[in-house]
Amino acid sequence: MRLLILTLLNLIFDVCYLLFIIRIFLLYLPQNRYTKFLKPIYNITEPLLSWIRKGVPPASMGFDAAPFIAMVLLYMLQQVLLKVISLF
Repeated sequence: MRLLILTLLNLIFDVCYLLFIIRIFLLYLPQNRYTKFLKPIYNITEPLLSWIRKGVPPASMGFDAAPFIAMVLLYMLQQVLLKVISLF
């Protein structure tokens, strides 16, 4: 049972990482964020990114570090959850 939970947890985090990697690439491509393909990606990732942007304003050169920070925070959360689950 614990192995199933750990596998599911890792799968969820892998999907999140993939969405943020796509979002990072979209920063550098001209696109319409309301297309059928991109709208779900923005809808899923934007709540966390907007929360991060409140604390970390964009750099003066226009570089948005929020997706990178989100990935680091997700990694830290994943490691904590994996440790907690493996203790039980």
